[in-house]
Amino acid sequence: MKTIVFIAIFASFVLFLRLNLPPSDVNDYIEMKSKINFFQEISAKLLYSQTFADWSYTDYIIVKVACSERLKVRFIAIPFYRWQLLEKNINGCI
Repeated sequence: MKTIVFIAIFASFVLFLRLNLPPSDVNDYIEMKSKINFFQEISAKLLYSQTFADWSYTDYIIVKVACSERLKVRFIAIPFYRWQLLEKNINGCI
């Protein structure tokens, strides 16, 4: 009986975290610096767009990873946060 209760609580916790992940769109949910002018913001939006960056997404249970071979960067999304830069200058996406 204790095992079933533990599994139910754990599954509820994982589901709660899963529902609070940001959407799989790096371009709209990336964390930008606050002091950025209009042209820098537009160029960053174009640079991180799906068309240019060619993002490949890996979806784990409570973590999402986005990788771009063109930009040579890898971003990570965890619950309750926006996409954050994980690695720069990567050699390729796995």
